[in-house]
Amino acid sequence: MSPARTAAGTTKSGRIDPASALWAHDLALLPPDALIVGVDEVGRGPLAGNVVAACVVFDRAGGPLAGLNDSKKLTPARRAAVAPEIRARAVAWALGEATPDEIDTINILQATFLAMRRALTALRE
Repeated sequence: MSPARTAAGTTKSGRIDPASALWAHDLALLPPDALIVGVDEVGRGPLAGNVVAACVVFDRAGGPLAGLNDSKKLTPARRAAVAPEIRARAVAWALGEATPDEIDTINILQATFLAMRRALTALRE
């Protein structure tokens, strides 16, 4: 267990760990044998470059990663530290991208969805 989290899913300051709350929310909505799948994007803000999406599949028995709720709120150092843990605990993970030409053609929102579909499709390959 992470030293920053208690057994009840709270931080040392007594606040509920957002990762634990989100995990519990997702488990309540899913059948008992379902895996937990998350998809998120990066690169929507820059004026140039690809938009990239990641898809990660977790076994529900593994429990949440303490403090991980929104990757965009993590410091670069924390993001780099948690990445190997995510890959180690994931049942599967994949990336998808949309190029600047695709962004210009279909717009950033649709390109984001395209990158997400490509990440999901890459899981099957």
